[in-house]
Amino acid sequence: MRKDLHDTIKELGHEPVMWENIDQFGGIHGQSSVQVCLDMVEQSDIYFLIIHNQAGSFLSGATRTITHMEFLKAVEKNKLIKIFVEELTNQAYFAHARHIINDFIKSYNEKYNNSPTDQEILSELTAQSRKKKAPQALKETDPYVWILLYKIVQQDETYVHQFSTGVSVDWKLVFSDLLYQGVSLVPSKAKIKEDAETSASLSVFADVFYDLMPMLRIAGIKSEARFFTKILQAFSGGKILRNEGGYVSLPIGEFKSCTAICIFEHNQDTFAPAFPPVGDVSDAPKLYHISDDWSYVVQTYKNDAGTELVFYSEEKNMFYLTKRVGEYIVSCHFPAPNWNNEQFKTHHDWVSYGIMSQGANEILFDFLEFVLGGI
Repeated sequence: MRKDLHDTIKELGHEPVMWENIDQFGGIHGQSSVQVCLDMVEQSDIYFLIIHNQAGSFLSGATRTITHMEFLKAVEKNKLIKIFVEELTNQAYFAHARHIINDFIKSYNEKYNNSPTDQEILSELTAQSRKKKAPQALKETDPYVWILLYKIVQQDETYVHQFSTGVSVDWKLVFSDLLYQGVSLVPSKAKIKEDAETSASLSVFADVFYDLMPMLRIAGIKSEARFFTKILQAFSGGKILRNEGGYVSLPIGEFKSCTAICIFEHNQDTFAPAFPPVGDVSDAPKLYHISDDWSYVVQTYKNDAGTELVFYSEEKNMFYLTKRVGEYIVSCHFPAPNWNNEQFKTHHDWVSYGIMSQGANEILFDFLEFVLGGI
């Protein structure tokens, strides 16, 4: 089946890349075979994945199979993805494996108030497949196949096509459908080009902006509430990603758009609101003393590194992104549903990076710093 797909792609005048064609991977020095595979995915336009009862080579450093990491790379790079699953394997997943995974995750969460790792799920699937009364399909299939299908179908919600062993797939029909989808984008060609040119112009402006802003002295803000509300509304939420083994990034949670901004000013060992807070602030900002080391505001002020900090309140399900700017402390509030203290401790650095790298958050935070630094 893989060879048929390879030959069809070649016959249609395109360049197929598959591991079996080892010569295509030769001559790339200083890279592991894993990195080469992922680079090939990144350079491709379409990613085809064919799943039967074998999961492929397992990479212990990333706790993933190489095939799984290829799929994650395709998702990360927003590639066009086509997945084909053997009929009996697909049926066994929906009839048995999916329920085993869901039941295990549910019981684990109730017991530990946390989600199991893929390794723990894999161990459960392996144990279930070795039971005497286990369905034959579970016994004959690499347990990691079920984890891969779970990630594809349930978490990424990617549509899969089914195929039967011994029955050839009409690959030309598949490509005809892809061509139809591509043709629908032709009328948008001018708009796509215009957007690219606008993006390039904004990049030039951003470079100049970053150079000039520190040189300005700001007398004040005319309408503080409107000013900070505009910034608040521009901060966006998104997914927190964790890099796996240096190869791919996986989602570990999410956070919502910013709901409040509070800015404090330090004066004679006391911290008081420098401007009226904007957004949904349930408790009015308090006065803090320099000795209140439990306070996020005080901890941020005493942070010698001068970098952004992120704190988490399980009680309020909230991330607090803070930074010291001279004698000011900026605090931006991002709702964090479905997190707990243990998760936050484990993924602290990824949370900070995830918030700052989402949308225009980093630029907005820099802008706040420039404004407060210039006052």
